[in-house]
Amino acid sequence: MKTASASIFFDKRRMKEGLFSVKISVYFNEKQKLVPTGFMLPAKDVDFLKKNKFGLSGRVKDEDQRNLWNMIYGNEYFDPLSESLKQSPLDKVQRIIATLDDKFTFESFQAKLDFNEPSKKQVHTDMLAALQQRIAELSDLEKHSREKIFIAAHGSLARFAVHAGLTSSSKPMVPFSIVTTDFLKSYEKYMLEKGGTHRHRKTAKPVSMTTIAYYTNCFSEVLRRAVDQGVITQQEFPIGGKGYKIPKGRKPKKALASDVIIKLMTYESKKSNRMFGRDMWLFSYLCNGVNFADICRMKWESVNEDKDRIIFIRNKTKDTKDEKGTKVLIRVLPEAKAILERWSVPSDDKNDYVFGFLTNQMSEREKLYTIIKTINRVNTNMAAIAKDLNIKDDLTTYAARHSFATTLARAEVPLSFISQSLGHSSLATTQGYLGSFEDVDAHRYMAGLIPSHKSD
Repeated sequence: MKTASASIFFDKRRMKEGLFSVKISVYFNEKQKLVPTGFMLPAKDVDFLKKNKFGLSGRVKDEDQRNLWNMIYGNEYFDPLSESLKQSPLDKVQRIIATLDDKFTFESFQAKLDFNEPSKKQVHTDMLAALQQRIAELSDLEKHSREKIFIAAHGSLARFAVHAGLTSSSKPMVPFSIVTTDFLKSYEKYMLEKGGTHRHRKTAKPVSMTTIAYYTNCFSEVLRRAVDQGVITQQEFPIGGKGYKIPKGRKPKKALASDVIIKLMTYESKKSNRMFGRDMWLFSYLCNGVNFADICRMKWESVNEDKDRIIFIRNKTKDTKDEKGTKVLIRVLPEAKAILERWSVPSDDKNDYVFGFLTNQMSEREKLYTIIKTINRVNTNMAAIAKDLNIKDDLTTYAARHSFATTLARAEVPLSFISQSLGHSSLATTQGYLGSFEDVDAHRYMAGLIPSHKSD
């Protein structure tokens, strides 16, 4: 008789360098399910745990290390936040498996796990712990894009707290009680000066106001939950009003001038990677500025038989309250249809992906990782094309969407049509996409200030 088993899995995929997410691998009938614990550990702690996987010897005297081992491999551990003993996630999972015994299925296991999972209802008094809890929730919901932002926000807050001498680097803690308006202003100043980290180096670097806006919005979310849970009062909520103002972020206008777009449309290269990058960029530009994540997720069910119309729901807004279920119609131009026929992967199954970047067998996390790789591939080739054509602009995937909107605006296409084509719910959002007008248009518009002399 086959029985289920559980073991610890240290996952470094999509994590910042030197950081691991602790998960429990549940294995049954040649299938695996990873259960997030909400714990994230530095590499040195993971090394210690791996060396002592099968038990602690008497030589390990450090109480923090012994408690860490109990938290990951033991039955219970001491939680300094609640100052109480808690059951370890591994012990909890193993007990559920034992209860189910020969009636084990992943569905029955998940049902019992959800019923017996107090951590999802746990009230934290520490900002970093609350952020970790939110990360675990987003992972469960497979909202991996937001999960990545919260992971980065958590790391930045921990770095700041250590830099400011507020906590130790081995077990950083940031109680809600110290997260005040002045605290957040100091955090912003630190981030603007040296709060970021290089991907392959430990050297500090400044970050943009947009990045700070992303991170502080994460803080606002968990602080708002802390108010709802009674951890802090509404008066102690440090954001908004007379408190800390979250930066709006300055999104640069990335739209390209008409002459640059003409150069791209007439560009030719013997290198297939260059032509792939150019074609995918142009496909986005010509097809309503469709987001590259939506290009990757596009399925044949969205494309009509003549390949001259594509109807889809934007992945970014499919779960939002205002735009949920809003469909975007793309009227496919001949140039875009040629690109579609060149690079698509034909299939009789309407559920298959048009360009074959993704498969239905991939997990949501694997899909996100593949989308990021595809965008990077396009951007790398577009940078090479910019060099070939001596173009100074950034020819990124981001620029394709903005160029679509601005080029139509320059042609005096109604803003409502542009907004509908982009899949926006408000004209204000669309206006944020529009770049500056070209000199020839600006001179024509300004000429309207001079009244013309008309004969009676």
